[in-house]
Amino acid sequence: MNELINYLLIIIGFVIVGYFYATEYVYDVGKKHYEDNDTVLADIGFSAVSDKRHNEDLYKLKELAHILYLILFIYMTYDNKQALVEFAMSCAIVLLTKNILFVSTILPDPSQKCKKFALDKPQNGSCYDLIISTHCTLSIISFYTILRHGIGGNMFACFSGLYNLGLIYSILSLRQHYTMDILNAIIYGFFVSHYVSGKVNK
Repeated sequence: MNELINYLLIIIGFVIVGYFYATEYVYDVGKKHYEDNDTVLADIGFSAVSDKRHNEDLYKLKELAHILYLILFIYMTYDNKQALVEFAMSCAIVLLTKNILFVSTILPDPSQKCKKFALDKPQNGSCYDLIISTHCTLSIISFYTILRHGIGGNMFACFSGLYNLGLIYSILSLRQHYTMDILNAIIYGFFVSHYVSGKVNK
């Protein structure tokens, strides 16, 4: 298990360094390619939910709820080292893949509010880093982990499921990701989580 944790820390390091480099790259290329900032792909999710991209209160609520949810998840899972390792490794693998994918194909920013990423104001950046939703990756994989390990019982599983639905709604209404980004996080996250669980349990 200790050797596995060491490998995990290396992967997480690559993910973090790669993300900051890739974000800078896609901003420069994306801004140049979509300089009119009016291009948005046709999306079934956008037609299903109202446009709230200018609702700053919803954005702040979504970010606060996501942080509190992840803190609660880690608190509930704290005594289950195996579940935490599975969660962290699954997220690291999916996010490493995300870095590669969103550099490979740069999609137009659906929020149309693309600004340069800055550490002091991270909410102003992260545009064009599409293909897989980071928020959905973390929350969906946590949901799979909760179900697999029975963390918190049925009540916590129901709460996690409802939270994920609310998160998906807010992401689509704020136009932060396309529907396919969310579906990619759900489907790819499931397969990676299942694979990692099988490897850790060997």
